Amino acid sequence: MTVDLRHFEPHQRSYTGANGPGDPEKDFPLYLRLQKEGRLPLERLVSGRFRLEQVNEACAALDRGEILGRAIFDL
Repeated sequence: MTVDLRHFEPHQRSYTGANGPGDPEKDFPLYLRLQKEGRLPLERLVSGRFRLEQVNEACAALDRGEILGRAIFDL
């Protein structure tokens, strides 16, 4: 994978993945219930989907302000 390191320094950005402090056994059923009730519009939280080999395109989209929520990388 090639990552253009110039995307990190000028804008003080960091790209990370995280599991978070949640409890999947408790949280996932809650998220599924909220989604089913229409109270958790997950589709509105995703601004783009990219394949892993499109990481540079994703960085460019972020720079252009096209990723307003979250981007998802499909592996």
